[in-house]
Amino acid sequence: MVKQLIIGDAMHELANTRRILERLPEEHMAWKPHEKSMTLGGLVTHLVNLLNWQLAMRAIALRTFGLSHMVHHRAQLGVYYRLLDIPVPGLYGTSADEEGK
Repeated sequence: MVKQLIIGDAMHELANTRRILERLPEEHMAWKPHEKSMTLGGLVTHLVNLLNWQLAMRAIALRTFGLSHMVHHRAQLGVYYRLLDIPVPGLYGTSADEEGK
């Protein structure tokens, strides 16, 4: 039961991460919203590295740290997109950008 929940969570979060990465604007890879922030390209690289790292983690660590960490950085990516006026996909329902479709 726990294993199925973890796998379900992981598959859902991976699908959402794939959706936001599909909108990656290559022309903005060096952009950052603030001097203290990562660049868009740096944030994406970190997110992809997390995905690779999570493949080797144990299930409990994946759920408690790995998925939460990925969700956190994916949310940051959504903020970057919003500030660049790039449509943000709905991840847990529709987004304001998808409501008018």
